[in-house]
Amino acid sequence: MKLRMVYLLSTLLLFIAQANIGITCLWSHYEPEVPECLR
Repeated sequence: MKLRMVYLLSTLLLFIAQANIGITCLWSHYEPEVPECLR
């Protein structure tokens, strides 16, 4: 049960990190076409 909790937390953290990277990428490269880092 504890291991499952740790797994879920790490997955959530990874997802949040990925989302943050995408958001910062969009903010720093605000162009009509798709930025390089989101490809």
